[in-house]
Amino acid sequence: MKRTLSWIDRLSPVLFWDVERTSINAETHARWLLERVLERGQWEDWLLLRDNMGKEVIAAQAKHMRVDQKARNFLEHWLCLS
Repeated sequence: MKRTLSWIDRLSPVLFWDVERTSINAETHARWLLERVLERGQWEDWLLLRDNMGKEVIAAQAKHMRVDQKARNFLEHWLCLS
């Protein structure tokens, strides 16, 4: 059976250098996926993540993320979290 193309399949391949893309669940792995996109993704990856997860989920996950200061500043600015 052919698997339907999800928004995760449209993310940059470089994000999944160490994992099988088909094993990723956006709900279960939300924080991990967000960290990957923020630190290694392209702008298009960020837009896909934002459009599919929504600001509420991103804001909830942002509180528990381990990202560099540049990524944290971007999130705080975009989400107005400061």
